[in-house]
Amino acid sequence: MPFEINTLQQTQPQAVGTPEGARVAAQRTDKPKSDLETNRSAGSETVSLTDTAAKLHKFANEVESLPVVDTERVDSIKRSLDNGTYEVKPERIAEKMMSFERNMA
Repeated sequence: MPFEINTLQQTQPQAVGTPEGARVAAQRTDKPKSDLETNRSAGSETVSLTDTAAKLHKFANEVESLPVVDTERVDSIKRSLDNGTYEVKPERIAEKMMSFERNMA
């Protein structure tokens, strides 16, 4: 079955009931009965991405290219642990934990 993917089109069908900026629309042309009987591929499907979806895809690719570990920060923490100057701030840890919990809800 042939697929055609179109990105960054200004006029495109919108899926009903999806939030703005996260729309992915799909159209399908059903095969005529004669094509079904002869097993020919007359139908086609089209997927159109919104401008926002294309930007998210670009952002995801940029994030994937970043290093997983910030080696400079890791080295800084190692040095402060070795020197005995590393400070544990319980209030900051609690704030981060609460922020994480709020974002998960």
